[in-house]
Amino acid sequence: MATARKQAQRETREKLLNAAKSLTVRRGIAALSTRSVCEAAGYSQGAFYSNFDNMDALLLALMERQLAAEIDKLNALIDARIKGNLDELNQALATHFSELAADADGSLLSVELQVHALRDPAFAARFDATRSSYLDALGGVIGAVMSRHGLSPALPARELARGLHALWTGMAVQSAADTETSSERLVLAFFMALAGGQPDNGHTGRTDDASTTTQRSHK
Repeated sequence: MATARKQAQRETREKLLNAAKSLTVRRGIAALSTRSVCEAAGYSQGAFYSNFDNMDALLLALMERQLAAEIDKLNALIDARIKGNLDELNQALATHFSELAADADGSLLSVELQVHALRDPAFAARFDATRSSYLDALGGVIGAVMSRHGLSPALPARELARGLHALWTGMAVQSAADTETSSERLVLAFFMALAGGQPDNGHTGRTDDASTTTQRSHK
């Protein structure tokens, strides 16, 4: 019985989050209210407050869900190419992040949350903490890739994560007509620049032996 109740509460929570995301994308956070979210999800306001303390708590949960899903997809992509070479991985990562930028709903949600944080100092503090945790996780992923391929980037992995996050979120709010260079090529250039870091001595993770030998000769 307890398990069934927990499952029902999880389903209620997910429906409320989905309703809030849909309304945010269509109308913006400024137009959100507890009532509108509950009506869209098909629940009473009592169901809302059984899952969230207030609207900001729901928005943060929405943000955490989206960012966690991004990290999970990124880890799965990298794990699937654990035996591949660096060029293949760079191309896969470029495609992944350009697709994120092209996701209209996800991009609109990200922009709405950032704008809300700029306007609301109380929300901003919790928003910044959530984003910081995401950048830590993204930096960990980048650091693992750099280590696996024996690269020594010029900046700490977390700073690279900040740069990558700024790049793809920036692309998300730009029209495709604003640039002659595709989003995928821009992100690929970012990862190729990372790959330009010099490999550690004795590392054989890269398959491009000629490039590796050349880079080692400059150490």
